[in-house]
Amino acid sequence: MNSNDWMRLALHFPIGMVGAVLTLWHPPSGIMLMVYFICYEVLNDWRKKDSSYKDVIGGALGFGLTSLILFVINLLA
Repeated sequence: MNSNDWMRLALHFPIGMVGAVLTLWHPPSGIMLMVYFICYEVLNDWRKKDSSYKDVIGGALGFGLTSLILFVINLLA
């Protein structure tokens, strides 16, 4: 991965974080945010061919790591 790929990952990481927090508070909202995000990226890649899977990886990492952190905090509380 080059520096532009890392920047794309960093820009989409917060979307995954918001999705994880929304899923904790109101699951349908968080799940729909992530579904819409993935659909947007698929359509964007289909139209522009810009390797949008890199953006989805950033969102998925944000969702996964935030979910893991919130799970551990809940266990310790």
